Amino acid sequence: MSWRAAHQTPETWDQTTEIAIDGQGEGVVALGLAGPEYVCSTASFAPWFQRARAAGLHSTPHAGEFAGPPSVWEAVNSLESRTNWSWRACNRGC
Repeated sequence: MSWRAAHQTPETWDQTTEIAIDGQGEGVVALGLAGPEYVCSTASFAPWFQRARAAGLHSTPHAGEFAGPPSVWEAVNSLESRTNWSWRACNRGC
């Protein structure tokens, strides 16, 4: 999925998640979320990431590059996942 998905419908998110789940035997290992994370809340995508994880996929949300530390923590807490750009979480005083 991409942050452009914020402008798409839940049906599209369903299709994307199902394609990822169905592709596990053909090399798909994770459901990702990429693009500028300030477009919408990462938490909006939590149900789809939960479904993907329940089916055995990893999740790789993009967070931190554009919206900084708060977006990393939101992704970690709402998607229960590691993130790309996680080092940005330390910008808040680690």
